[in-house]
Amino acid sequence: MISKIKALWSILIVVIVFLNMSAIEVKAEAVSDEWSIKTTIENPKAVSAVSELNGKIYIFGGSSGSNPY
Repeated sequence: MISKIKALWSILIVVIVFLNMSAIEVKAEAVSDEWSIKTTIENPKAVSAVSELNGKIYIFGGSSGSNPY
């Protein structure tokens, strides 16, 4: 009986999380139609996380062949 209650709670939590994710609205606005290179990356990376904050692009982690960062 307890395992059934835990399973129902788990399903309820997943449904609530899914409903909250579908309600998120993302807005973006293009400042310009052109890209420009501001600087180059010394060690190009693959499989990295990228984020933007206040007009700056940040790259986290990744890999350069066999060298993880």
